[in-house]
Amino acid sequence: MLKEFIPSSSLSVACCLLWIFGGSGWADRALVPHLDLGARHDLEQAASLNPRWIDPQLEGKEEEALTIFSKYRGNADAEEGLCQIENKKESLTEPIFLQVDVRHAEEVEHDPSLRAPVAKTYYDTARVFVQFPVTPQVELQVGQLFFRQEEHDLFPPCGVNFDNFAYGAEVQGRSHLMGRAQIRVGGRLFEMQGSSKNVYPFRRVLRFEPNVSWLWKAPLWGYFAEAHRDSLIIKNFARVRSELLPFDHVGIGSFVNPCGDLKVAWQGEGFRIWIRDELGNRKWTASSEISLALPLPSLIRWMRGFYRFEWGSFDQLNVNYYSFRNQLRSVLGFRIDYSWRDLFQWEIEGWHRWETTYNLFQPIGDFVTVARKRYLVAQAVTARWTTHFWQVCDVVVEGNYQRDSLPDRQWGVKGKMVYWF
Repeated sequence: MLKEFIPSSSLSVACCLLWIFGGSGWADRALVPHLDLGARHDLEQAASLNPRWIDPQLEGKEEEALTIFSKYRGNADAEEGLCQIENKKESLTEPIFLQVDVRHAEEVEHDPSLRAPVAKTYYDTARVFVQFPVTPQVELQVGQLFFRQEEHDLFPPCGVNFDNFAYGAEVQGRSHLMGRAQIRVGGRLFEMQGSSKNVYPFRRVLRFEPNVSWLWKAPLWGYFAEAHRDSLIIKNFARVRSELLPFDHVGIGSFVNPCGDLKVAWQGEGFRIWIRDELGNRKWTASSEISLALPLPSLIRWMRGFYRFEWGSFDQLNVNYYSFRNQLRSVLGFRIDYSWRDLFQWEIEGWHRWETTYNLFQPIGDFVTVARKRYLVAQAVTARWTTHFWQVCDVVVEGNYQRDSLPDRQWGVKGKMVYWF
């Protein structure tokens, strides 16, 4: 009887599942009634309404296909169709929404030779933007931004090393091309200023940071490429001033994210970074992460464990910013996701990291740490609470704390509000 529904190669596995779970749970999904000609016709119709790649002429037909696929849940073709619809939802343009982000963070750095805290840095960020569709395949995002970074020297003589702030505008466009491809093009234009009375004064600068990315996403896998510029505030010890140093990133990556109850996902990426300093320095990075998620239907919706490996290397060392010859990191962590009746969602993430760095320069306050080899461990936890109001507004509150064995400490709070029109 069982052979009528399950291929012979899977017969032993199915029998084991039936024995272990007592004919319930996952094993029941194998016992799908035999599909007659009418059922097969329904699945073919649903597949035509839900093509593997995005077809603008069939926009809005996913719900009809979803109804048919759900009717035959457990069938391999129906499950594949449900999986495709789930992934395709992320590729469609979103309705008009307004988003406001605010963030505050603080960091205390310790000098390992002095065994004392020597610097404290404050970070404040605010963004306001609106996103709206231009065409069924193109959406645009425009907004304003504000950023402030202030560093205090805690080791005598105490003072303010720098207090710099930036304000500007950003534009981001995303196009859903035929198939599973997406392309993003945008940039931000801002002016940064600082005080001339600080220990490391800052000269006003106008900066444009462009970005472009390309994504190809199939139902179970995908790959991407991107290029963007960002900047880092550094202390130039030779010129006794703070500066905004540009970093140009170019990278590629790939990921696998299957559907189903048991999700084993993987993502890997690599970047080459050009640093626009007097050395013409370059940095190389690579990372790979694998994760396993299990649904917990009682209280927690998802629990995911992950392992991530990271590698980085600079061509040359510079005393003005944290640089090293080689750095190896291993991160082991978890993520938990809990939601209740579409009213609120609670997420928590924690990880433990092992880090080994060779031949490093690290400026901390007025000092520069030099080491041939350094081994650190670090722990971090992040908690996020999301409340949904009347299905038109989301309010998110987030807090995080991180500590390593130097012992440096970081903590921050973040708030976000999204309103859909």
